[in-house]
Amino acid sequence: MKSTVPSGPTAKRPRATNAELVFGEEQKAAINKRIAEQGTGEGGSAPEFSITQYNTARKQLFNDLDDNEKRTYEEKAATKNKEFKSDPDKSVIFA
Repeated sequence: MKSTVPSGPTAKRPRATNAELVFGEEQKAAINKRIAEQGTGEGGSAPEFSITQYNTARKQLFNDLDDNEKRTYEEKAATKNKEFKSDPDKSVIFA
């Protein structure tokens, strides 16, 4: 029976995250809307966004949040990081 979770030297743990990245995961539509409002794209029906534009828009929207909303995303990031650092569930390994 093979393990479903990689182990050994090739195993990679997920990288730690932060509040801004959690915000970006949850608010992709709002970020894409902000980029579209800023007038990007070079013709055609579907504008093309660069990662730089996406990151800039995400940072602007995150910085516009009030302290309570930022704290919520910080707590979500802390929870995710705690899960990343914990050992995998045995039911996943020995499935």
